Amino acid sequence: MFWKFDLHTTSHIDTLLDKEDVTLTEVMDEEDVLQECKAQNHKLVDFLVRPQCMEDLVGYITQEPNDDVEEKIKYKYPNISCELLTSDVGQINDRLGEDESLLMKLYSFLQNEPPLNPLLASFFSKVLSILIGRKPEQIVEFLRKREDFVDLMIKHIGTSAIMDLLLRMLTCIEPQQLRQDVLNWLNEEKVIQRLVDMVQPSQDEDRHSNASQSLCEIIRLSRDQMFQVQGCSEPDPLLATLEKQETVEQLLSNIFDKEKNESAIVSVIQILLTLFETRRPAFEGHLELCPPGLNHPSFSVNQSILDAVRPRLKDFHQLLLEPPKKTVLKTTWGVLDPPVGNTRLNVVRLVASLLQTNTHIINQELINLNMLGVILDMYFKYIWNNFLHIQVEICTAMILAMPPTQSDSEINREDDQEPVRENILITHVSIQSALLFLSIKMGIKSSLHVQYTSFPSAGVGQWPNDEDTQSPTSPKGTTGSSDAEEEPASDRITETVTNGSMKETLSLTVDAKTETAVFKRYDFLFARKVFSSSPSLNPTPLPPKKKNLASCHTARNPTPSPPTTVSRHTSVHLLLNYC
Repeated sequence: MFWKFDLHTTSHIDTLLDKEDVTLTEVMDEEDVLQECKAQNHKLVDFLVRPQCMEDLVGYITQEPNDDVEEKIKYKYPNISCELLTSDVGQINDRLGEDESLLMKLYSFLQNEPPLNPLLASFFSKVLSILIGRKPEQIVEFLRKREDFVDLMIKHIGTSAIMDLLLRMLTCIEPQQLRQDVLNWLNEEKVIQRLVDMVQPSQDEDRHSNASQSLCEIIRLSRDQMFQVQGCSEPDPLLATLEKQETVEQLLSNIFDKEKNESAIVSVIQILLTLFETRRPAFEGHLELCPPGLNHPSFSVNQSILDAVRPRLKDFHQLLLEPPKKTVLKTTWGVLDPPVGNTRLNVVRLVASLLQTNTHIINQELINLNMLGVILDMYFKYIWNNFLHIQVEICTAMILAMPPTQSDSEINREDDQEPVRENILITHVSIQSALLFLSIKMGIKSSLHVQYTSFPSAGVGQWPNDEDTQSPTSPKGTTGSSDAEEEPASDRITETVTNGSMKETLSLTVDAKTETAVFKRYDFLFARKVFSSSPSLNPTPLPPKKKNLASCHTARNPTPSPPTTVSRHTSVHLLLNYC
């Protein structure tokens, strides 16, 4: 019935090709030329693989169109030429992949000065990619003979299509041995080092972004290949170069030893975050990406990366305090001066990844720099930034969930029990969180006056003696930081916060044995003892009349309340239920 009424559509390609003087442009003007080519119309394919037609097709995708051509049809023929060359027809692939003159004409596109035409670059990349997949031996051999190939690829890395082509060379080559040869060749050409050199302030943002994305994809693709090909004995040379300590040090030197540039900083942090990604075994033998921090030796973060990052933590800390200059941001809920910015947000992401590794020396350095305290300050300063809040939540949840490291201090229990290691990060974050919550409760907006004192064991809820509350001549800590290396005999650490009006003092005691934090209130209405080392801030001394927390509650409330006690295993939100 369908054929009876002649409802099928007929192609005019065959009729057109019967003409002796038919031109390539006339054929490409036909609406169904692409469908007929993919259907492998013999007449059409034989016409397209003619030497002159193939040369014209390659010329369309490698040469800039004339400026006098109407904009609507300016890229019509280049687009159709690209679709015809990538239609995956065997005869077209064979003619293009085996004719070196055509390959040289195609390759000449890379020899243009940057920036490349992005549309033509996408056509070029698409054609060469399908040739790499269909004719890997011939194309790899051709490219290796071109001594300037890697130089040109790096030169044009700011063009996204060229970056895609570089990654295609790592994924489209199927024979394992040929792929390994390509990796060794690219490593000998120092492609990793050249990409690293692109991520520095002197380059533009496009080069920063594409070079960083290339390195990140190389890391992921190389690790994927390692897990998929179990029988491969040779390591991935590109991944090995990327994970070297000197490579990571060069990346960090690019952003810290030169002028601050947000684009370069963010790009380097993205590379570090990818390096910190690890894999873990999943159900039924599958593998899935997960945050670092697992103790399985086969899925741990390379120690050389941590060794390179640790000396630069102070520089990342400084970025939190003094990020690259940004304009004041006016919003409907107020003025942000300065805004959080992409730099600080990515630094917080990096801290979260470092915490997930649960490395003692990294944890100790984070404590010494008080980076977690600075991040908590940002949490309460930028109350509407959900991106920042999510990262702070990840950091906090990771700290509460992580086991103590091998180098953390041990807490001696009863004689018949084994010693238990204390997690120094939990103690530090508990103290910092408590101080922040206390300051919010007291309405403190200026810098807090914080002192860290250590005293021998005493009963929970007992206020320190006069000797314990005296201001030390050489305090062990400084404002806004915490010292985890207290006296070995100390079972508790007490931190005291004095508000700006000198009306009251709030104390936090962290008990190492019970793993609890106890808050106490010291009201100067009852006692005039001050923890400040400045004599001018001390009020007129009165006869000492001390009130502990219970008696303080009795004075204002008939029902006394016990000290607020927070276990590290309950919640990160510390309860402040004092009078």
